[in-house]
Amino acid sequence: MASKVRPDDPAGVALLRRVGGRVIQTCPGLRPDPCTAEVIAWCEAVRPPGDVVVRPLSDIAPEARPQLWVEQYVWVHQRWAAVDRGGLESLAELMAGPADPTASSVALRAGVVEAIGWTFAEDDATYGIVAETARRDTADGAALVASVLSRCLLRLAEQRCHVVEIDGHDGDPHLAPVLATMPPCAAAPLWLVTVA
Repeated sequence: MASKVRPDDPAGVALLRRVGGRVIQTCPGLRPDPCTAEVIAWCEAVRPPGDVVVRPLSDIAPEARPQLWVEQYVWVHQRWAAVDRGGLESLAELMAGPADPTASSVALRAGVVEAIGWTFAEDDATYGIVAETARRDTADGAALVASVLSRCLLRLAEQRCHVVEIDGHDGDPHLAPVLATMPPCAAAPLWLVTVA
């Protein structure tokens, strides 16, 4: 059985230990304020590789977006949490559909989507961003992820959004190094756990 535990929740951590659960991934839960000068400066300093353009998700046909979600989700989770592709495909429209197409971003190389930053409104004042490459073996992966993430954050700054949580895992090969370069910010770490 899989579940989630906040490491700052003493009762949750105690229960996890008591039932012999183990942490399989840590989500840093970074919460940058896109409107701060430090975050804006970080975003503006990011440059995509020379053969890449970063565009809004709205440039991608709506019917193509769910499959992009599936491909990205499957490779990000395949090494530590097996994914039922069929089940995921049946949920893809539901999962990808709510993404804000103008605040979400894609990095395109020769017209091919190489990285995606999905931006979701969680409520009127809070947004979440999920960002990674479209495939594990994408060249310049960290630079591509930084590029889509920076565009997402700048669009949210334009909307005067102050509350954003970046969803990802310490094991994400391209996102994790990018997050390490960002200005210090608030965080709400989360453990993904399994219980035998």
